Amino acid sequence: MSFLVISSLCLSSLLLFYIFVFENEKINQFKRLFLWFCIAFSMTIPFVNINLNTAALPINTKEIFLETLTLNLTIKSTRVENSDIFFALYIVGFTVMLFRFAKNLYDIYTTTKRNKNFKSDSVTIILLQENCLPHTFLNYIFLHEKSFLNGEIPHEILQHEKTHAQQWHSVDIIMIEIIKTIFWFNPIFHAYKKAMQRNHEFLADEQVVKEKCNIGEYQTQLLNYISTEQRYLLTSNINYSLTKKRFIMMTTIVSNQKIYIKISKLVLLLLCLTSAFGTTAIAQKKPTTELQVEATAEPDVKPDYPGGMVNFYRYVMNNLNSSEMKPSDKKFRASFIVEKDGTLTNITIVTPTGNNKLDNSLITLLKNSPKWKPGQLKGDPIRVQYFLPINIVSGP
Repeated sequence: MSFLVISSLCLSSLLLFYIFVFENEKINQFKRLFLWFCIAFSMTIPFVNINLNTAALPINTKEIFLETLTLNLTIKSTRVENSDIFFALYIVGFTVMLFRFAKNLYDIYTTTKRNKNFKSDSVTIILLQENCLPHTFLNYIFLHEKSFLNGEIPHEILQHEKTHAQQWHSVDIIMIEIIKTIFWFNPIFHAYKKAMQRNHEFLADEQVVKEKCNIGEYQTQLLNYISTEQRYLLTSNINYSLTKKRFIMMTTIVSNQKIYIKISKLVLLLLCLTSAFGTTAIAQKKPTTELQVEATAEPDVKPDYPGGMVNFYRYVMNNLNSSEMKPSDKKFRASFIVEKDGTLTNITIVTPTGNNKLDNSLITLLKNSPKWKPGQLKGDPIRVQYFLPINIVSGP
């Protein structure tokens, strides 16, 4: 669930940035790569670990070992019924989407086999009996036979479709459809597909404009193909997103200075997302002997979790991601400092399990802990370092 939430937030943030910052710029090849980068970045950021090594400060802490918390692997069976329901719903949705995807592929395949076809340069022209708009899949271009034989399809329209084939735009559509099938419940991937399809049209238009100077005539030809029809969900359609934005893009002039500024903003956004959603583990160097001497004073009042330490153990048990536990995980120990204001800092897994997901889950829940009541020495708040040992056992 954490992965889904974090990845969705990143996907949404980057897509909004793309729409408002990059989409209107005539850097279409860059935008094609950028959309895939957004997906790759968002799907990996939940697993990024940022390790920061910091020098020790005069922390003036007292080290206190808490009682060992024992976790049973059977804890993760408390929501079996709900998990089964959600899993069953996921399988149903996945099966429906997979069938839809496979049927589209099969329909395209049968269409290529049942109709007349011939090679033209690096593409294969498929001539269809029924009236249809020109559309492309991989290196196949589908055209209305009568219109083609009568010379009613302009050269520019054919070049537009050949660009889709030569630049392998269908590969993008196939890949995003596979992702949509796996994450069928997440509507953000539908938005990514539409953004990719719009950019494919920009790319095809750009190639035609390079070869034909009369942009107005080409735009007039495109207007003749206005329709809401799309024969297959996996094909590139000549009239997809035929809007004023697409016409404006043909005459847009690229400003390198403006692009560099926007890329700088993108770098800043990526740093913010990494800082916000990447898992940070802080490893602190051991303090010197002189600093350790300062830490010997026993606090008059020990730090306390809101509601008492029993509630703290309950907080850990309820929030530690038990689904990450494995039978091979036995014990691990965390260290953290209760600051003078009650916040937890210097959170470190002192003896890791080797299971990074489980270690990071403990770091995250300690980082999100409510403020504690700070420790006191002679009436003044002090920093106190706690060690939390955790044992994992199997069985009832």
